[in-house]
Amino acid sequence: MHGISDTLFANQSNELIMYGTNSDWVGISNGPELILKSNGTIWSFRTNGIGYSSDGRPEGDRPYLLRVGNDNDWTQIHGGFGFNTAIKSNGTLWVWGKNVNGELGDGTFIDRDIPTQIGLQNDWLLSKCNAVQFIYYLEGFHRFGIKTNGTLWAWGQNDFGQLGNNTLTSSLTPVKIGTNNNWIAISAGSDHSIGLKSDRTSFCASGNNEHGQLGDSTTINKAEFICNVMPPPCIPPRPPSLTNSTICYNTKTILNTTGDGIISWYSDSLGGNYLASGNSFNTPLLNNITTYYAQDSTCGASKRTKVTVSVLPKSKIGFTLNNGSKCINNTLIYTDTSVVGQGKINRLWKLNNLDTSTSINFTKNFDNAGSYTIQLIITDDLNYCKDSLSKTFNIYPKPQITISANSTIICQGETIKLTGNGAKTYNWNNNILNNEPFKPLVNTNYKLIGIDSNGCIDSAFINIVVNANPTVNVLASQNPVCAKTPVKLTATGGNLYFWTDGIINGQLFVPLNGK
Repeated sequence: MHGISDTLFANQSNELIMYGTNSDWVGISNGPELILKSNGTIWSFRTNGIGYSSDGRPEGDRPYLLRVGNDNDWTQIHGGFGFNTAIKSNGTLWVWGKNVNGELGDGTFIDRDIPTQIGLQNDWLLSKCNAVQFIYYLEGFHRFGIKTNGTLWAWGQNDFGQLGNNTLTSSLTPVKIGTNNNWIAISAGSDHSIGLKSDRTSFCASGNNEHGQLGDSTTINKAEFICNVMPPPCIPPRPPSLTNSTICYNTKTILNTTGDGIISWYSDSLGGNYLASGNSFNTPLLNNITTYYAQDSTCGASKRTKVTVSVLPKSKIGFTLNNGSKCINNTLIYTDTSVVGQGKINRLWKLNNLDTSTSINFTKNFDNAGSYTIQLIITDDLNYCKDSLSKTFNIYPKPQITISANSTIICQGETIKLTGNGAKTYNWNNNILNNEPFKPLVNTNYKLIGIDSNGCIDSAFINIVVNANPTVNVLASQNPVCAKTPVKLTATGGNLYFWTDGIINGQLFVPLNGK
C-alpha cells in the first residue's frame, strides 16, 4: 500500500490501481495500513487475522476501507508491528492493537481493539508533516514520543536497552529519557533506536549494536543514547536570484542579490574573470549590452546566475550658434540640434550653472565681458535618459577706437590724412582710406568703424572744417612811379597778408626798377 499525493494507490501484480475517486487523503501508515483523511478521520484496509485495525469488527482481511471509530480530530497516525499510535489535534496520545510487550504504553499487557488514551497529558508534539516524531520498524515492540517541550519519552520492550533509559527493563507506560529537551525526531527499529536533536547534527542511538547499527564504530550494545555530532553534508546553495536591468547609454547601475554565503560576480558562466564579491555589484559605465554572472558559495558553490544589463540607444546632443559675434552688447542665439534615442526631448539651458531657458533656442545679450559656460541638458520623456553638453566661451569688450588728423580745419584745396587707432581693420565713410591723404571739399563729419581681432566693432567720428579761400584786391598808391620814388601797396579782402621782398601791406617802400 502506498500513499501518493492526495490520491490513494495500491500495488497489485506490479500494477498501480487507484482506490475510489477520493482525493482528500493526507497520511498513510504502512503495516496496519491506516489512512488519514483531511477531515481528521482514520480508515483501515485489513487486519491479516491479528485484529489491530480497531474498527470494532471481527478480525480478517478486507478488500475495502472501513472507518476507525467516529472521531474526526486525528492529526497523525503511526503503525507498528500489530499495534497503532495516533495523536489528536488537542495533543493527546492514543494507542490500540496487540500489547504483548507493553508496547501500547497503557500500563497493561491487554490488547486494545479501539483507540485508548495514554495518560492525561496533552502536550505530545504535533508534527508539521506526518510521522516526523514517530518512525517505526515493523518488527519492533517499543515506542517513542516527543513532547512540545522537546523531551523524549519511551515505552515497550527494552531487552537490548533500545528505550535508551540506561536499563534493560521494559516499560508499560511512557518514561522520560534523560534530561535533554532538544529532541526533534526519533526512529524505533526492531531492537535499537536512532534520534536527532535540534541542532540537526547530533545523531543519538541506543539498543542492539550487533551489526554496528548504532553507528558508533563499535558492535557493543548501548542502554542509553550515545550521541555523535556529525558534520552536516555539504549542500551547495541555490543559485542567486537576479533581475535583468535596462539603463541609459554611458551610465552604470548596481546589481543586487542575496545568498546563504558569499556572492561572487564573474564575467562568464564558467571561468571568466572574477569581478567582485558582495551582495551588490557596481557596474562600470556601459555603452553596450553586457552580461554578468553571480554565484553563491558556502561549503560548495552554486550554479552561476546570468543577469543582462541592456543599454538604451545613445542620444545625439549638440547645439549651434546661429548668429552674433561674441562681443559685449551683442545678442547670441544658440539652437538645440539634439536627437534623443527614444521619446521626446526635455531640455534645459544653463549659463554659468544657472537655469535660464527650456526652449529650443537660448538667446542672450551680454552686457559684461568675461568667461561664460553654456550647458545644454537633455532628457527623454520615455526612459528619462540624460545627457549634457557644455561649452566655455569669452565675451570680448569693444575696441577703443580713436582718430588722429594732421588738421581738423583746412582751407579749400588743402590735403589731410585721417588715421584710425585701436582696431585691426578700419572702414571710413565717403570712400576715405585710413592714413591716406585726401582733399576735403566741404565741411564733413567723417565716421570710422573699427573691427578688432575678435570681430568686435566700435566707431568714432571726426569733423573736418574746410574754409573757403578769400578774394584779395591790391591797390597801389601810384603806378607807374619814377625811379626811387616811394610807393604804397595795400591789399584788402583777407586777414593776413604776406608780400614778397619784405613788403609790408599798406606801408611805403621803394620798388626796384621794373619789378
